[in-house]
Amino acid sequence: DIGLSTVIIKTKIIKNKNYFCKLKTKEDYQLWLQIVKTEKNLIGMKKCLTSWRSLKVSLSSSILQRLIDAYRLFNRYEKYNTFTSLFYVIRLSYYAFLKKIRIYN
Repeated sequence: DIGLSTVIIKTKIIKNKNYFCKLKTKEDYQLWLQIVKTEKNLIGMKKCLTSWRSLKVSLSSSILQRLIDAYRLFNRYEKYNTFTSLFYVIRLSYYAFLKKIRIYN
């Protein structure tokens, strides 16, 4: 799981990337998918570097919008067929659900 406000990245890694796709949510996730496909050494830390809060007016507060954008990301930008895109949306949602359970326990 990548918290964008905690990332330190070398400029050369993102130099030839398309940056963000045109989605309301998940636009950063597509960039991370591009980076993960090309980079061999990604290092994570098991340390809390930031905190976040949930607002009812934020873009990501709409579950329906997040699901639609996730499907569009996998189907349109990652070029997966309908069934594979739906599978990845379900998998992404499942892991997000597990993350929320971990956070609130």
